[in-house]
Amino acid sequence: MNTEETTNKTILINPAMVNAANSWEEFISVWMLSKEADVTNQWLKGDLADKVVGKYGDSGLNKFAGEVGESSATLVEYRRVARAFPENHRVGNLTWSHFQVASYADSYNKGEGKFETDNRFDLIEKADNGNWSTAKLRHEVKAVKTGVETTDFDKYLETVNRLQNYLTHIDRDKLTDSQVAELLRTLKVMVDEVYKHLISS
Repeated sequence: MNTEETTNKTILINPAMVNAANSWEEFISVWMLSKEADVTNQWLKGDLADKVVGKYGDSGLNKFAGEVGESSATLVEYRRVARAFPENHRVGNLTWSHFQVASYADSYNKGEGKFETDNRFDLIEKADNGNWSTAKLRHEVKAVKTGVETTDFDKYLETVNRLQNYLTHIDRDKLTDSQVAELLRTLKVMVDEVYKHLISS
């Protein structure tokens, strides 16, 4: 994994480059440069949001968001990803969305101002080496969060059986009819989502 690719380089791109491009190779070159610029800009936004909070606090970030025409949630997300991946972990071959997804492999302790584990670094390296899509990475993040290996079919079944055992031992007398109906609706939605996920995979 190349960890030398950081965001402190300048990427210049302008419409003249599009006008000057005349060959297939030049079209690809300009396109790739624009993609690299997109990623660099997202890291810049995350680092800037982090600096704003460092100087003005969370309320300052809310005010800043309003003045630059972004939602507070968007800036909070940019900041989260920037804090999750210091510059030496920002691999050049992945999109910013890969890093965003991988950041959720670890819980962030806001009180202490740090991530509690380092799963994200291992996942982002595997994503880079394996040329993973963001969908594949998201699947692997879920596996880390649940502690279930994606290829461990027995654990999948064990989890389903535990859930069934738990739900079939509910004390029905302590639930109202509307609570029973809500529980059944929720289970149906869950089964439908699992079905769609497995069939479309």
